[in-house]
Amino acid sequence: MRRAYGFTPERLRKEIPVLQACKPITLSTAYRPPFNWTALLQFLHSRATPQEWVFEDAYHRLMNGCEIIVTNIPSKNCLSLQIPAELSHQSHTVLGKTRALFDLDANPLVIEAALSRDLFLRQLIARHSVLRVPGCWDNFELLLRVILGQQVSVAGATTTMRRLVDRIGVTPTNIAASSPEAIAAIGMPLKRATTIWMLGDMVQSGALHLDERDPQLFYEQLVAIPGIGPWTAEYMRMRVLHWPDAFPAGDLGMQQAAMPGQRQTERQLIAHSAAWQPWRSYATILLWKSLENHGG
Repeated sequence: MRRAYGFTPERLRKEIPVLQACKPITLSTAYRPPFNWTALLQFLHSRATPQEWVFEDAYHRLMNGCEIIVTNIPSKNCLSLQIPAELSHQSHTVLGKTRALFDLDANPLVIEAALSRDLFLRQLIARHSVLRVPGCWDNFELLLRVILGQQVSVAGATTTMRRLVDRIGVTPTNIAASSPEAIAAIGMPLKRATTIWMLGDMVQSGALHLDERDPQLFYEQLVAIPGIGPWTAEYMRMRVLHWPDAFPAGDLGMQQAAMPGQRQTERQLIAHSAAWQPWRSYATILLWKSLENHGG
C-alpha cells in the first residue's frame, strides 16, 4: 500500500475524518451510442418524484439525504456521476441504479435493426434515434407514482406525490403505518388510497415481491391486487424489470400513435405489434415520444 499510494493503512485510519469531509467523488459508466440523453431527461423530468429532479441538463437524485448528480459526456460515450463522500461506500449500488435508470446495457443498433422493419417506427427512429427505456431508482416509489397517475394528468400525479412524501412518506413502512383515510385526505379517491395502503402493507409483510425477476410472475402478482390493471402491470414490467417486450396495449395514446390518422383497438394494436417483438418496450417509448411525451 505504501508503494501504490504513498501511505500506510495506519495513516488512512487516522485520516478517515478528514476523508469524510472531502469533496464528492466522480465516477463514470459507459454506454453504446447512439444515446438520446435529452429525451431521457424529458421523460424523467415530467414523471419525477420529490426525490429526483432535472436541472441544467443533469439528473439529480437524493439517496439517504445526499445528492447524486448524473451528467452526460457524449464525447466519451459515458455518464459522469458526482457522489458525496458520505455515499462512497455505496458507489457500486449507485452505479448499478444509474445504469438501470438510463438503460445503459441496451444495444441500440440491434434494437434499431429490428424495429426499422416497420416503416412508421423507422421514421421515428430517424427523428429521435432508438430511445432508451427509462428504469427507476426505487421500485416501490415508482409503483406509488404510477398508481397516483391513474386517470389524472402527469402534472396532477406529480403534485399528489409531493403531498404524499410531505405528509406520509413513500416507504412501505410509512404507507403501512398510515390508513386509507389518511392517504385519501391528501387528495385522491378512497378506493385508490386503499390500493396504495394495501401495497405498502403487502410489501412490508413480504406478500408482494417487487424484486421478482420472472416477468410473468411479476405481472400476475400485480394484476391480482384490486386497483391494478394490465396497463400498470405492463408499465411496471417495462421500467422495473427492464423487460424489453412489455407492451401496455390498453394505452389510448399508443392506440392513436401506432397508425397515424387511425385509432386501433387494443386487440388490433396487439396484432400490429407482433412484428416488433421482442422489443415492444422500445416501440412504446418511441410512440409516446411521437405524442410529445404525453403518453404513459
